[in-house]
Amino acid sequence: MNKKDFLHINTLDYSYYKIKKHSIFPLHVSKIENLVNSKNEIFKTFDKENLLTRKKYLDKLRNKIFESSYRELNKINKINRSKKYWKIILMPWLFQFLDRTFHKYEMIKLLSIKKKYNVYNLSEEEIILPSCYENLAEIYNSDEWNYQISLEIIEYFFKNKFTIIKKKK
Repeated sequence: MNKKDFLHINTLDYSYYKIKKHSIFPLHVSKIENLVNSKNEIFKTFDKENLLTRKKYLDKLRNKIFESSYRELNKINKINRSKKYWKIILMPWLFQFLDRTFHKYEMIKLLSIKKKYNVYNLSEEEIILPSCYENLAEIYNSDEWNYQISLEIIEYFFKNKFTIIKKKK
């Protein structure tokens, strides 16, 4: 495998790449965000028109997820809370989650168009979930969550564009 074909998701996998001698670039050059930004492609895709289209798409998706989720949450919790009740609870979380994950999705999609990358799956399969709304920002800004969500996006949407290598134990 060619060294330049390995993709670093963030600081969590960078040291592993260095140990395996798959890294020829410093971390700041080879992270997803910086690979996309280096060619200014990210800015071309987020012009005013595209941002409006993106906003409409995310609003529609948010509402679709909300509509199915609030009824299911009533069933799971064996309660009968109103739609308004669930909107107050779910919508702030949906706004943050969908905006951040969709941004990651768009960056990975841009990279996948260029060439096929190899990426290590170093995940410990532990799902990172917020316990309350107040700690969302802390979780969403953590390397662990960003690594996990990036891998999940790659595995679910771009499996044929990336070679995912499981970490040997």
